[in-house]
Amino acid sequence: MDAVVNPSEVLLVRATHEFGPSMVSLHNAAPEAVRRTVLASLISWFVLDNAGSIASGNASKELFNVAVLLLAVGLLRRPAR
Repeated sequence: MDAVVNPSEVLLVRATHEFGPSMVSLHNAAPEAVRRTVLASLISWFVLDNAGSIASGNASKELFNVAVLLLAVGLLRRPAR
């Protein structure tokens, strides 16, 4: 049996390999700006994903989204040093 390769996994591995070091250096250079950008991205994702879930009739996904948002925002609630 041949192994099936998921194209999205290949892209994720490449992006992590190629952009990972620059993301770390960006965070080291401007940690507070990175924290604010990540928080804004999380809130945008939450609003858009929940709106799409409700519009498609999959409102049960909201509970999972709330848990992910609380966990992620909870970890980023303090200003970066």
